[in-house]
Amino acid sequence: MHRWFTSRATLPVELVHVQEAAARLRKAMVPRTPVLRSAWVDAATNVAVHFKCEHMQVTGSFKYRGATNAVFSLDNAAARHGIVAHSSGNHGAGCAAAAAARGVQTFIYTSVHIHIYIHVYVNIFMIIYTTIHTYI
Repeated sequence: MHRWFTSRATLPVELVHVQEAAARLRKAMVPRTPVLRSAWVDAATNVAVHFKCEHMQVTGSFKYRGATNAVFSLDNAAARHGIVAHSSGNHGAGCAAAAAARGVQTFIYTSVHIHIYIHVYVNIFMIIYTTIHTYI
């Protein structure tokens, strides 16, 4: 671990931790996504099924919510170093979007075989703070 990074994880997770995370998501203006029901699915399964529609999130995944919580939990000194992620998909896009919302540089590491895909994904969201590094 680098000297500027310290873990903020506290176990067990308590209500105050959830409230702090919710406050960070509000500060970052993360959109709330609906919880939907389907009478047909309920009848077919004989269970009340609830669908949390995170596919409607900014990056199309729940990963944005977690990445935003992590990025906005960093103090300014740590955030100045930027965010690093290893991902070829939703995690990388979530980190890039969260870091852009805070104005922090992001470094995404991904396989050279995914290079074009992630560039397109990042460009779709116009995330200007992201640098993509590839490896074989």
